[in-house]
Amino acid sequence: MTQKKRNILFVIVTLFFFIFTPVVVFYSQGYRFDFNNFEIVKTGAFYFRVVPRDAKISISFQDQLIVEKETSFFFGTLYLENLMPREYKVIVSKDGYHSWEKNLDINPKKVTEANNITLLPKEIELRTIDGALELFNKKEEVIEEVDEDFLACGVNNNNEIVSLTKDGLIKKGGGVMRMKPFEIKEGADYKIYFFNTIVIRENDDFYFLNKDLEYKLVFSSPNDPVLSPDNSKIAYFNDSEIKILFLNNFEQSFLTRVSKKIQDVYWLNSDYLIFSVPGEIKSIEIDNRDKANIVDLEYIDHDSIYFNQKNKKLYVLVGDEVMESKKLLP
Repeated sequence: MTQKKRNILFVIVTLFFFIFTPVVVFYSQGYRFDFNNFEIVKTGAFYFRVVPRDAKISISFQDQLIVEKETSFFFGTLYLENLMPREYKVIVSKDGYHSWEKNLDINPKKVTEANNITLLPKEIELRTIDGALELFNKKEEVIEEVDEDFLACGVNNNNEIVSLTKDGLIKKGGGVMRMKPFEIKEGADYKIYFFNTIVIRENDDFYFLNKDLEYKLVFSSPNDPVLSPDNSKIAYFNDSEIKILFLNNFEQSFLTRVSKKIQDVYWLNSDYLIFSVPGEIKSIEIDNRDKANIVDLEYIDHDSIYFNQKNKKLYVLVGDEVMESKKLLP
């Protein structure tokens, strides 16, 4: 090889080095060229955690499949990186289970999480059982040794009896708690709850005791609110709507509106609800990005439902019979 050819080859190699080295470095750092907008962009990532494990996750853009993988066997998680910033259609599926579907955005240098996905079985296998009618006997709790002048009473998280007196005072044990008295209205009905703080229900209005030891009207509902298993939020509802209140910041989130009257609402876990309307039993997630996934678990004429947090089974009251599902959650 002549000296001239060697020099030309050296120049070519040098040019390739200076051209492709930055490309490799930028690529390794998560940069990609967006051919749609003709610009270099920083990529993002998805993180999923799904119950049950071994679920299949499909990521598509404009009806074109980008990637399809399964969650890990041990943790039910999946991390997908180096995705272009745009909106993707995500489908999570598993044989024998209702699928989960949502449009989610990927933003530069950020991880979009969907780490509380629960897939529910398509067949819940209801069967009639004996001796379970007491689940639906919703009797008021009887509390003894309270003052005669109380309007409402309950038991707080420390198993202490707390009562609301006719003067609007809160009594705990033998003493009166130091706070501004609640203004009592003649003829109103009262209840007392404990959702990380004292909550007084006056007819259909719910007043929360704030950090300034004053009562603030937060929402109205004709039904008892339902506390989540992690004690961080409550679900409240009327005949047609379900909403979520987050107790750490008192933000409220509209969840769903239905055409039939809502009968019962329970938490499946801290991220999913199960509820019933005439002839139908449904489940809905509280992640309302894009739209909340809602599935029909069973079509059956029933009087009431009850979800047992301990054994993760659903109970359905049909006349004088109680039907039990298989275990809905791991």
